[in-house]
Amino acid sequence: MPSLTLKQIMEMQDQAFSSSTDTLAREFLEVFDPGRPLEKEGFEEWMQFTSIAVTDAKNAVTRAIDLGWVEDSPQGLRLTKAGENEVGMGG
Repeated sequence: MPSLTLKQIMEMQDQAFSSSTDTLAREFLEVFDPGRPLEKEGFEEWMQFTSIAVTDAKNAVTRAIDLGWVEDSPQGLRLTKAGENEVGMGG
């Protein structure tokens, strides 16, 4: 079994997105009503309920967009079909 030195551990880089960001991105999908743009009140309640920092919320939203779960439309953020499937709303 390979061993690790302190130097190797200290040189490790964080992955671009942590598993907690992916988890928050998934939880963010729950805020949406299918077929409707994101409502400000729902988003603010989600942030308060999850007790997350604005930076973490931004990362979660960006990750959801990067994964194709959410799209930014002129009317506001919308859940995509892939996003609906991710949270079990899809048919």
